[in-house]
Amino acid sequence: MNRHLYVRHAYVFVPVLILWFCGGTLMGSDLPEPWADPFVSSVATIPSSDTLSLADVLALVGRANGTLIAGRHTGQAAEARAEQAGRRPNPELALEAEQLGWDAPGFSEAEVSIGISQDFDLWGARDAERRAAGREVELETLAVRQNAFDLYLETKARFLDVAYAQQGYGLRLHSEQLLADLVESIRIRVDKGATMSVELRLAELERARAETESRTAAADFRAMQFRLVSLWQEAGEKLPVLRINTERPSLPELTTLTTLLESSRDVVLWRADEAHLDAQAEAARLAARPTLNLGGGMKRNEADNNNTFMLSASLPLPFFNRNRGTVMALRRQQEAARAERLQALADARAELQAVHGHLTQLNENLARLDGVMLPAAEAAFGDLSDAYRAGRVPYTMLLESQRTLLDLERERNDLYLAMHRDIMALERLFGIPLIDNHNGER
Repeated sequence: MNRHLYVRHAYVFVPVLILWFCGGTLMGSDLPEPWADPFVSSVATIPSSDTLSLADVLALVGRANGTLIAGRHTGQAAEARAEQAGRRPNPELALEAEQLGWDAPGFSEAEVSIGISQDFDLWGARDAERRAAGREVELETLAVRQNAFDLYLETKARFLDVAYAQQGYGLRLHSEQLLADLVESIRIRVDKGATMSVELRLAELERARAETESRTAAADFRAMQFRLVSLWQEAGEKLPVLRINTERPSLPELTTLTTLLESSRDVVLWRADEAHLDAQAEAARLAARPTLNLGGGMKRNEADNNNTFMLSASLPLPFFNRNRGTVMALRRQQEAARAERLQALADARAELQAVHGHLTQLNENLARLDGVMLPAAEAAFGDLSDAYRAGRVPYTMLLESQRTLLDLERERNDLYLAMHRDIMALERLFGIPLIDNHNGER
């Protein structure tokens, strides 16, 4: 096999980082609900192999991650508090005895009263309290969902780290083997007197450096594996190898993403906070209105040997405290939340334009690298390989050409990584997986 073809095959695995990272393709116009639980569809598909795709990793995290489980309990606790809010107060039972003992003869002249009373809401205060509690649940549930989505993105980021380290390790092993073969070839040429011994020393030095890089890459790979595995199991268990999907996603359309701005992270948070404050203000306003207390019972007079009924009604008079300060404070907080929401919308639009513009530029750089720079570097390396075998150029020139080709492959790899980082930034902004992580996996 031609040496330049062998080198190209050795590096062909590296450019697939963006291809396998999400394990699928870009979603179309039928986008999922923003800030939905990204692990729901993954929990039931627990993998049985040690070779994992991203869909497998998401299934493992969705089943066993402690932070995710804690978030679900937090959401259930908020729902329980909302269910308790606005409950009608319990009735009050009262027993009263007068003229009992002391100078009175025991119970013979006592007056005994027994009655029950109940507060009644005349203005809908309890309903307003219930609505405020419901808004609080919505706010807490949104926070739990956004935390779950952040964990989803962290899982993808760690998967990316492992895959990058895995590919880097494989690339260095290929390079090490290539240099080992080259050292043996140069040694034969030196023995035959066809080349200088200094070229053998240079090649051995390059091989030693490649061996050091391979060991470092292996250590990095293992460290990234531990970080990924910690998301669903204790450290020390068998570490996974990742399964690669080679389907390349396309760039998301800017017009499609623009329609998602109202559901962007901070915008929906401030909108939920605004609704919660509005409900709180209404509840505070109605809480200042008095509740009617009605009671009834009976009285027994032992001295006169007669029984009578009792009725009572009371209504607090809101002369001094009408809760106006609390209502005003909540209304001002609501206006502040509205201003924050509008600013968050402007910030989200700016971030979308910046990230999408950066993605577009990365895509253009990748096209130029694939269309012009890499073919030129591969052709140059092939020509120099032939010239070196014919004894027309020194090894140092061939080595420099090989390094240039390797640098371009790494640059291509970094471009793919940067593109997927940008896609993840958009996913974090909108709370929607922009790539189908299960497409083609099952």
